Amino acid sequence: MSESPPSSSPESGALPLKGKIVSGSIWMIAMRWTMRFLGIVNVGILARLLEQEDFGLVAMASAVMALPVMLLDMGFENALIRDRSASKDDYNTAWTLRVLQMGFVAVLIFFTAPYIAGYYGDPRVEDICRMLSASILVQGLQNMWVVSFRKDFKFHADFLFNVSKKLLTTIVTIIFAFALQTYWALVYGQLTGVVIELLLSLLVVGQLPRPTLKAWRKLWGFARWNMAGSVAIYVYYNSDKLILGHFLPASLVGIFTVGREISDMPINEISAPLNRALGPGFAELQPYPERYASAVKKTWGAVATIVLPVSIGIAATASQIVPVLLGPNWEEAIPIIQLLSLSGILATLDGILTNILIVSGYVAFSAVRAWIRAVVVLLIAIPAVIHFGIFGMAAAQFLSSGSGLIPSLRYISKKTPGLTALSVVAGAVRPVCASIVMALCVLAWNWSDIEAPVLLLLCKVVTGAASYSLVLLGLWRMDGKPDTIERTVLNLGRSLLQRVPFLQRAG
Repeated sequence: MSESPPSSSPESGALPLKGKIVSGSIWMIAMRWTMRFLGIVNVGILARLLEQEDFGLVAMASAVMALPVMLLDMGFENALIRDRSASKDDYNTAWTLRVLQMGFVAVLIFFTAPYIAGYYGDPRVEDICRMLSASILVQGLQNMWVVSFRKDFKFHADFLFNVSKKLLTTIVTIIFAFALQTYWALVYGQLTGVVIELLLSLLVVGQLPRPTLKAWRKLWGFARWNMAGSVAIYVYYNSDKLILGHFLPASLVGIFTVGREISDMPINEISAPLNRALGPGFAELQPYPERYASAVKKTWGAVATIVLPVSIGIAATASQIVPVLLGPNWEEAIPIIQLLSLSGILATLDGILTNILIVSGYVAFSAVRAWIRAVVVLLIAIPAVIHFGIFGMAAAQFLSSGSGLIPSLRYISKKTPGLTALSVVAGAVRPVCASIVMALCVLAWNWSDIEAPVLLLLCKVVTGAASYSLVLLGLWRMDGKPDTIERTVLNLGRSLLQRVPFLQRAG
C-alpha cells in the first residue's frame, strides 16, 4: 500500500518537505547563533559594568515570576502549529486566552512582591518584581499571528523578527548599564525588550489579533496536558535560582546564573532553533510512519553531531572562556560551566525528544516524563546545595538531566512502527567517538608556550574543530556514507562553493 497519496503527500508543494525542514533548520540555527553572538557581547559588557550580585537579584526575581506564567502556560503556539487547519478564530482565541493569562499573572506578581522578597530575605527583590510584572503584561499582548512564520515554513521572516528584537534589546540594555551601573539596567532592559517585541509583532505580520473565545473548547484539549508539563519544566529549569536564592547570597546566585547561561549554549542555540524548524515538519509527517521514523533517527543523529563537540568543547576550554568573556572576577564559574556543559548534552537530546512528543500529540506522556525529571532534581538539589553550595546544584542538574531520556526513547519507538530505541541511539555513535578524540587532542596537548588567554582559546577551538571534523568524516566514510547530517553539510558546502565567481570561472 502506498504510504503517501499524491493529494496529501508531505512532499507536495513548491519545495519538498525535506527541503523546507533543512532550509528552516539552517535559518533557525543562524538565528540562534546570531542572537547568541549578541548575547555574548551583552554579557561580556554587562559583566564588567555590573556586580555579580546584580545578576543574582534579577535572576531570583525572574525565577519566582516565571512560576505562575508556567502554571498557566497552555502551549498555544504548539497547538496552532500542530493543527494544519487552524482558523482565524483559533489564532484569535489563543491570543485572547494568553492576554487573560498574562494579565492575571502580572496582577498576582505585583501584589505578592513583598512575599517574594521575604522568601529571599532581600527587600530589593520587591521593587524588581513589581517593575517586571509590567513586562509580563506586555508580553501577553504579543501578536499570536507570528506563529504563522513557523507554521508556514517562513523561517526567514522568523529570523528577521527575532534577530531585530534581540539586537535592539541588547543595544538598549547596554545603554542602561553604562548610564546606571546597577541591577536596574537589567530590569529596564528586559522591560524594553518585551515592548520592542510587541511593536515588531504588530508591524511584521499582516494579521492583527482580535478578542474572541469562540475556539476555547478546541484549544483546551491540548492545553490541559501542556499546562501540567509546563509546571514540571519550570521546576526543573528554575530550581537552581529558587533553592540557591533561599540558602545562598545573591552574588553566588549570579555566578551560577551566568555560568549556566554559557553552559546552556547547546540547549539554547542548537535544540531551540531545531525545535522551531522541526516542529511543523514532524506534525506533517506523523501520518507517514516510515518517513516519521526516518526523521526521528536523522534528527537525533544530527543534534548529537552538533551538541556533543560544542558541549565538550565548552567544558574543555572553560578556563579560557571565563577570563576572556567575563573577566578575572568570575573564576568561581569555571567548574560550574564544566559540569553543566556535560549535563547539557543529555538535556539537549532530551529537549529534541520532548518537542517531538508534543507536536506529535503525545502531550500526556510528555507531562509525566517532565515531572519525573523535576522530582529527581528536587530530591537531589536541596541536600546538595546545603552541603556543597553552587557546585552541589550543578551536580544535581548533571545527575537529573538524562532521567527522562530513556522513557522518551522507549515511548516514541513503541508508538512508531519500524523505530527502535537502539536505532535512534545508534545515530550518536560517530559523534561520540569523534568527540572523545577531540577532547584528548585539546586536553593532552602541551599549551604551556601560549600565555595569552584569547590566543590560547582560539588555538584550542581550532584544534578541537579540526580533529572532530576529520574523525567524524572518516568514520562516516567507513560507515558507507549514509544519508545523515554529514552528507547534508557536504552537499551544502559544494553548493555554496559552486556559487563563488572565481571557482565558476575556473570550472
